[in-house]
Amino acid sequence: MSVEEKKRELRKYIRSLPPEEAPSGPAVADALCALDAYKKAKTVFVFVSTGDEPETRDFIVRALDEGKVVAVPKCLPDGIMEARQIGSLSELVTGMYGIPEPGDQAPPVQRCRIDFAVVPGLCFDMDGGRLGKGKGYYDRFLQDFPGIKAGICSARRLVPSVPMDKWDVFVDVTVVI
Repeated sequence: MSVEEKKRELRKYIRSLPPEEAPSGPAVADALCALDAYKKAKTVFVFVSTGDEPETRDFIVRALDEGKVVAVPKCLPDGIMEARQIGSLSELVTGMYGIPEPGDQAPPVQRCRIDFAVVPGLCFDMDGGRLGKGKGYYDRFLQDFPGIKAGICSARRLVPSVPMDKWDVFVDVTVVI
């Protein structure tokens, strides 16, 4: 079975799981803010959660309150994703795929300025393997990323091994809530 077929099977399995309550915002914020990489970071990049993803809004608010520069993803055509700075959750609008993202006026943040990134995934493993939704936005964005990459998931979304292709990007730390 090819890596792509294994990924397809794992996505099918994860999507077949009964719905669960997403890890709560306070628990996510506490876990991420406890990491040394976060404490040392001046600029953080974090996805804005939707659906059953771990709730990231409390983390975003806490990072802003602590004076960190906060950047969130903005999806563009052709599979491109940019980091855009926000100063408040109220600046988010509904973007591509129905995901909250910054408006066009939000200033871009260069990847080289980001110290700590929190990335979503359908599931993770403890070796840093990450399975996304299959569009490749985060793998392209995180290629040659100099900062620390953290994946976050519920215990049920932690799997023994995620099939990885050569272009897939591993996270540096997997946070399980």
